[in-house]
Amino acid sequence: MNKPRRRKVERKPTSQDDMISQLEQGSSVSEKSKRFLKDMQSKDADKKSEVHEDPLFNSGAFFDLVLIEYIRPQQDNPRYLPVRSSRSNKEVDESTLDDCVLCEKGILENRLNKSNPRYNEIEKEIEAIKTLADSIKSNGLVQPITVWRGNTSNFPIISGHRRFYAVCFLYGRMVKVKTKIYPEKPTNVNILRHVENFSRADLSASDGLRSYSGAIKDLDAVLTSDITATKRKDIVTHQLGLSQTQYYRFEKAMQYYEALLPILDNGYISSLYTANNDIQKLDKNGGPEKVLQYLAYLSESSKYVEVDLYLSQNTIEKPITKPKRGREKRFISFPKIKVNQSQAIIRLLKEDITQVDTGIDWDTLDMSDPKALEDALSHVIKALCK
Repeated sequence: MNKPRRRKVERKPTSQDDMISQLEQGSSVSEKSKRFLKDMQSKDADKKSEVHEDPLFNSGAFFDLVLIEYIRPQQDNPRYLPVRSSRSNKEVDESTLDDCVLCEKGILENRLNKSNPRYNEIEKEIEAIKTLADSIKSNGLVQPITVWRGNTSNFPIISGHRRFYAVCFLYGRMVKVKTKIYPEKPTNVNILRHVENFSRADLSASDGLRSYSGAIKDLDAVLTSDITATKRKDIVTHQLGLSQTQYYRFEKAMQYYEALLPILDNGYISSLYTANNDIQKLDKNGGPEKVLQYLAYLSESSKYVEVDLYLSQNTIEKPITKPKRGREKRFISFPKIKVNQSQAIIRLLKEDITQVDTGIDWDTLDMSDPKALEDALSHVIKALCK
């Protein structure tokens, strides 16, 4: 059985289409129709203005292949390793390289002195780089290294130090990799680094604090002294992608940056969460001075000591004084004097009573103690009545 043909429905032009067509052809259009058309065009313009045009998307950065040899790690980046190469301008015996990290094809060794404060941290970093190298070998370099162009053979790294070392370890330095290139050094380079580094779960506490410190320096222009604490928090959390809890944790650590950073570097405190809790306890039990004393104690002990244990060993307990019961004394009571003892009052008013021998040691009498004054006055009246 043949199915009936579908009827072809042609769209008829609407009055709006006719109006636009007439206007384009120069035909006569009423003033009311022109106003209506103008209103429609302004609404369309408003819709276009809602398109996101944040400068972040107009940074001028582009992607290109760059020789690893031209890419330069930066010392002020928390991921920086003190790498030396045996493949510089002239051949160098690898065995002569010491107090550095050796990074070449198939070689990634920590040759720092064990006394170096970053020795243990770099040992862990090297293990993480080797794990990343295995991932790159299997899946390729998923996320490009971000750099800025210094010149044709100098591309300082903004973010991607660990990826850089992993590629060197896998393929050496004479290989090209995909990079995201900024035409010049970004003004907010530390913010970009922080956002990049902070997204990694394995970021150490010391690296996180260094990264936050650098990002705050980039925000100095907007974090002026006249803004409120709430406004400051909103700016920092928005720019760095932090939660309020993370913000307050970093801010508390920044108050003791110089003293806390070596403790974090050496691993005596493993996380900013622990550091923040410890600092809050110490603040309640002695303030900033107590915090600095505790951090100095950790540095001398070369190990972590729980705050409660430290406080129990280094706090002198003050004796507990029970508060006096009853209402506080407000008036001094004058002793009762009989009528036939009025001569005592006359002598009390006329003579310098401190020069009369009444048995009171006026030099040691506590003049601020109402009870002691009452007893002294009563004793004087009795002595004068004799």
